[in-house]
Amino acid sequence: MPDISIFGTLNTGILGIYTHKLAMSVVAHNIANTNTPGFSRQRPVIVATPPIPTSTLTQPSIPMQVGTGSMVRSIERIRDSFLDTQYRQVNAKNSYWDKIASNMHFVEQLFNEPGDSGIRYLYDSFWNSLQEVINDPTNVASKKEVVARANELTQNIVDLYDRLQQLRVDINNEIKQKVERINSILERIADVNVKIRTSLVMKSQPNDLIDERDRLLDELSQYANISYRDRDDGQIDLRIGDKIALSGSEINYMRAIERPFSRGIYELFIGNGGVVISDGEMKALIQLRDETIPKYMQRIDEFVLNLTDKINLIHQEGFDSKGSVTGIPFFEQLTPISDVDDPRIFRILGSTMLSGGKINYVTGGKDFNDPNPSNISLGLSGDLILFDGNNISEVSVNTSDDLQAIIDNINTSAAGSWVNLDYQPYGSANRLYFKGVNGNSLNDKLILDLGNSVLRNLGFDYVDLQVVRIDRNSIEDFKNKFSTPQSYNVYGVNITLDPSDDANTIMNNIAGAISGASDVTAQTVDLDSDGNTDYIYIIPKSNVDYDIRNVDPEDENGFLVDVKAEITTVAALKNDTPTLDNVLGLDETDATEKNIIDNGFDIVINSTTIHINPVTDTLEDVVKKINEAETGVIADLTPHNSLVFRAGRDYNFDMRNMNISGPREFWEKVGFISDDGMRDWSINYDLIDRSWDYNTFKSNVDLAKRLEIDKNEADYGLGIAYQFAVSSTLRYKPEILAVDSGEAIDSDGDWRVDRILPTGPSNVEIIQYMADSKFQSILSNGTESFSVFLGSIVAELGVEGETALKMKSNNELLKFQVDNERERVKGVSLDEEMSNMIKYQQAFNASARVITAVDEMIQRVIDRLGIVGR
Repeated sequence: MPDISIFGTLNTGILGIYTHKLAMSVVAHNIANTNTPGFSRQRPVIVATPPIPTSTLTQPSIPMQVGTGSMVRSIERIRDSFLDTQYRQVNAKNSYWDKIASNMHFVEQLFNEPGDSGIRYLYDSFWNSLQEVINDPTNVASKKEVVARANELTQNIVDLYDRLQQLRVDINNEIKQKVERINSILERIADVNVKIRTSLVMKSQPNDLIDERDRLLDELSQYANISYRDRDDGQIDLRIGDKIALSGSEINYMRAIERPFSRGIYELFIGNGGVVISDGEMKALIQLRDETIPKYMQRIDEFVLNLTDKINLIHQEGFDSKGSVTGIPFFEQLTPISDVDDPRIFRILGSTMLSGGKINYVTGGKDFNDPNPSNISLGLSGDLILFDGNNISEVSVNTSDDLQAIIDNINTSAAGSWVNLDYQPYGSANRLYFKGVNGNSLNDKLILDLGNSVLRNLGFDYVDLQVVRIDRNSIEDFKNKFSTPQSYNVYGVNITLDPSDDANTIMNNIAGAISGASDVTAQTVDLDSDGNTDYIYIIPKSNVDYDIRNVDPEDENGFLVDVKAEITTVAALKNDTPTLDNVLGLDETDATEKNIIDNGFDIVINSTTIHINPVTDTLEDVVKKINEAETGVIADLTPHNSLVFRAGRDYNFDMRNMNISGPREFWEKVGFISDDGMRDWSINYDLIDRSWDYNTFKSNVDLAKRLEIDKNEADYGLGIAYQFAVSSTLRYKPEILAVDSGEAIDSDGDWRVDRILPTGPSNVEIIQYMADSKFQSILSNGTESFSVFLGSIVAELGVEGETALKMKSNNELLKFQVDNERERVKGVSLDEEMSNMIKYQQAFNASARVITAVDEMIQRVIDRLGIVGR
């Protein structure tokens, strides 16, 4: 026992030996664990032992405090809990981005973009093969190339889709394995917790056990975001995500349980509740499995779904080069497999083709505010030529003519038997429109504006038309050049011109003769109304599509050269665009329909109102307006004008999620619903209501042709791509590839196509429609074309992959810095330990020297005291 005796001093030296021997053991332990993962260096906490008070001869009344030596009060574990917390957070984030980056890199390899086996390359190859057919529609080899390229595209997409699906399955299995590892770590931490508590109860410092627990927590932070709370008994309560997974030694195991009807997809639970993990590998795996990979699978499904339907609707309306095969799809038809009784409805197609009918009205686009056209003076000057295919008339427009005079001049001319110019109220203003008379349509009629100003200023659209013109000066030159009559055969008619005749006679003879030709007609024009003919216009007829380039003049004797004929461009009334007042057969004598003509009607799609003007809008305009409104419905037209409604991505590609209403008569006209025999323009009809079940939908939209697919499976995308394949008929006989759109025949003039007749192998409109579809915006809710859509997929994939790599790099650097700082605090420095070893060794040696010295003192007392005088 320490006291102030000589033996007390001996005890003090012994305590010094024990203290520094233990300190040396701590140093040795640190050195031995220099490379042990998770080890925290330890430090002996050396304190003085309690002093003892004692009186001395020099201070008998005031006790002195005499030191008794030293001891190791504890072995301290050097650790910074703040840095531990920072490290685990950074570790979770780094593991998250590492897992994301590695898997995104693999997905990029699957898409192989850019590359000659990527979807974009194969789709472009398919499109290029269509151009070859356009160049030579009778070439069977080029048709085989189209089918082969399409087959290559389908096989590549199915393979890509399957590989993405397999990647999801692999990730799902990896989640299961991670759960097992997490539970193993939890068991180990629980075991260490028990040992730590026992050690503390026994007043022992469990430094190495706490190191082991921290190491396990470090590993656990790799898998998920974790947090914990220290308990008074030395144990911890641990959270994984938002759930308590460990309370001391009590474990709430993480469980991977299959979702109902999910084909093996695991959901994570801790205890009885689902766990939300926001970081770490588990978060990355769940995100990849449930969001990232399905997103790209759904993009592929969307591409396949729209490409298949778009190309099929085009191809089915065409004929092969022989005109004998029609109605076959290009790709295999998509069908529901598991949801036959309650499928999604991706597309509805009107059963009516609205084409080939009569154009009875051509309306000007200019509003006139005065209801009396006699009060309107436009100061126009020019000549109009009106040609119905057989008879030709000229109407002069003078600057002094008011609008009523122009109307009267046209209506009282010879052309007034087949066309009238009318002035009628339109909304709050008035407009001009040409109207066929006595059942005459304006389809194959020509109204030419020789001065290129009259039609434009009256508000009518026009197109440029090339004609042959002979002027009066050229005829005068002809008279001076020749002295004897000249005979010609041109445009299949004989013409004899006598230079001795006056110019008017010669020009009238030319016009009269050419008017008997089969492909052209002619009209003389007196522009200045002086009684002299100024020009002869030779105009192509409807049988050559009013195109002078389609006419062979067969001018062997040089007539066109002798009269100095020239090709010139004149304005022609644009009457080949059927506005809805024509297509829908609106009757201006009916009050309700007159109101529709004047004020239009509304279509409402998902609370968005789309106003339709039947006087100026065509079916193409209806489609454009619906698509520009971004309602979730993507509208389209087939080659022969059947109206198509497709559901966009925002509505899960299901028309049953829509609300659509509009005039009942319109839905009847386009063939979505049955005609009830009433002209129901005043009745607003719910075409589709999202509250309807499947059978109600079918019974209401009874005439529309539906494209039905399985409902969306959240676990496995849409599943559409697995059905993507070229039609077996085309694979077997590529030569029956449809090329010819045919001619739509409307026998009764109601704009409903009664039959389609092939027009021959030179017609390649079907292939052209298929090729043009590449640039039509029908994907991504109607905002992207097929080519842009594929580019967007690749761009999005590239951006996500690059972002993941950058974030991984940033977090690796941050993790490295935090870990270095943590190691600086807790790591073993051999230089420092060597210094401590020398320090403790010297102190040990000094303590031993103290004992030696005390031993000598004791010997002196024992051996030398009491022997004086011996």
